[in-house]
Amino acid sequence: MAATIHRDPYEGLIRKIGYSVGLEATRERTRELVDAYVANQSLTATQWTDLVHNRWGLQTDHIGKVFAELNLVRVSGGAADVLFGLDALAILRGSLGPTEFENALDAVLLALILIADADVFLNCLAAKFQPEAVEKELLAMIRDKRASAYKAIKLGALREKVDRVINIETQRTNKGGALAGRGIDGLKRTSALETKDRPLSPPADATPTISEDYLRKVPPRRRDWARSIGLFGEAHITPRGALLLNLLGQHGCQFDDGPYTIWPFEPELARLHLTPATAPWATLTFGQLVALIDRAFLSGRGSRPTVGIEAWLRQIFDEYKKLNVQKSMLRNELPLRVAYLVQLGTNVGVGTSLGIDSILDTSGTAAQSARVQLRSSRNHEGSIVIRER
Repeated sequence: MAATIHRDPYEGLIRKIGYSVGLEATRERTRELVDAYVANQSLTATQWTDLVHNRWGLQTDHIGKVFAELNLVRVSGGAADVLFGLDALAILRGSLGPTEFENALDAVLLALILIADADVFLNCLAAKFQPEAVEKELLAMIRDKRASAYKAIKLGALREKVDRVINIETQRTNKGGALAGRGIDGLKRTSALETKDRPLSPPADATPTISEDYLRKVPPRRRDWARSIGLFGEAHITPRGALLLNLLGQHGCQFDDGPYTIWPFEPELARLHLTPATAPWATLTFGQLVALIDRAFLSGRGSRPTVGIEAWLRQIFDEYKKLNVQKSMLRNELPLRVAYLVQLGTNVGVGTSLGIDSILDTSGTAAQSARVQLRSSRNHEGSIVIRER
């Protein structure tokens, strides 16, 4: 599948990973996951379990939720579904040298983080991961995003849904704690249920709050991410991180020099019955986001590509078909998101200036190559169809 499809279209209004566990050593574990996928040309649930419990020594499977949110792999029902991020990284692992791949991994992992967690990650970065500043930025982000969403969603009942989605969930009590009397056994009901005449799902708080527990757990994990991919040093934002924030601000991803956000891409907007033209906010395409990350990493200034774009895409498609051998017969098209991420990783890793939009009709104006064409989709950006020579 080329894109994450939210169960509820309104969930696409905010980009956040709501887990405080399973976020440790994300970059290192992603690299090891890529190596395992490339070595076996497949990834099974058994191989995933071996990584999680034997290689990484984890006692729980919480990391699986995080890796699914990052569009790397989704494990459920005894099966492992490889997602577009892992396919892109596997192609890069096979086509780049070790140092080149490490540079590419930084850029592609950043893209995956922004797709899943931009509303939390970017504001933590802008606040230099200081709890008080993070709280201020996140509360401003929630208020500003709700106000913008209200301009497009006017029904009162739906606005309550917007408030519930555009929010930071707080854990008011640690009921699952291991303290005496507060474990799971301590949650057994000892009295009769009360009779209630109000909705089972209460409305979200009109005035959002962020708990101390959240501020204690979340910013440090995002800080580790930022350090691992070169956006943050010991106590300061690096030039790469500053450039990223500046570029996003220039392209409509910041509220009046305040908090940052990345609104839904066009396929996600369609599920809300909106388009980039009717949405009351600036919308990036997936390709535009990748291009901004490319610029933040100061790539695209090297040599011209050594092969034409069409020949390069054909090579990428050939590598894509070799991966995930259980489903290789179904791999007749190259998901556009995979192609964009491989383009990003190649540009950053090697210093080329590849640009697949030059031969794809992604804007409605560019001419398509006779042999490389874009097939549109209602659920994602589309797929590249490569005709036989």
